[in-house]
Amino acid sequence: MNKRVVIFGGSGFVGQSIAKQLATAEYQVISISRSGKPKQVEPWMEQVTWVRADVFTPTDWQEHVKSGDVLIDAIGLLVENKAKQLTYQRYHYELVKLMVASLGSSQPDLFIYVSAAHGLPFHQGYLYWKKQAEAFLEKQSFPVAFIKPSLLYGEGRKYSRAMARMILFSKKLPIIQQALTPIKPQPVEKVGVAVQQAIKQSLKGDRYES
Repeated sequence: MNKRVVIFGGSGFVGQSIAKQLATAEYQVISISRSGKPKQVEPWMEQVTWVRADVFTPTDWQEHVKSGDVLIDAIGLLVENKAKQLTYQRYHYELVKLMVASLGSSQPDLFIYVSAAHGLPFHQGYLYWKKQAEAFLEKQSFPVAFIKPSLLYGEGRKYSRAMARMILFSKKLPIIQQALTPIKPQPVEKVGVAVQQAIKQSLKGDRYES
């Protein structure tokens, strides 16, 4: 009876927090990512269908998307590499357009887009293309929910805890306090909880606001 959820980037740092939350709650979870199943082994992972695919090749994953009740884009590119076509525009915006186009006449019960509450100075363009994707999704006919976390930390990203501690300490310094005020480090697990809440509210016919 639970929803069939398809997560793009389910094997990533944020994606795993979502997949774990939903799989533990007995949703039918399908992860689509370049790497497929994560290297580490955890009990909950056996409840997830891990699909290894090129996210820019719809024929690799289209059948899963069309049969899904909920579609989640949890892909987030932190650092660009234009020589390898790793750009914010391509992964944060163009991929979303490709997902929607691949749906054809199919309509998900809910499309969840993991965006961001703000950008960082050394990630120019990160937030801009996230916002462009939000604007595009707002125009679609199916229900959409946006999850907008601040800086996330957790076990799956080794340097994240150190960065979170550094930011919290730096916010105490008058010189740079104002610039860092919007940044509120939070555990990555909160994203999974927010996603499950968005799905529950969608079932009630309510719109989720993060």
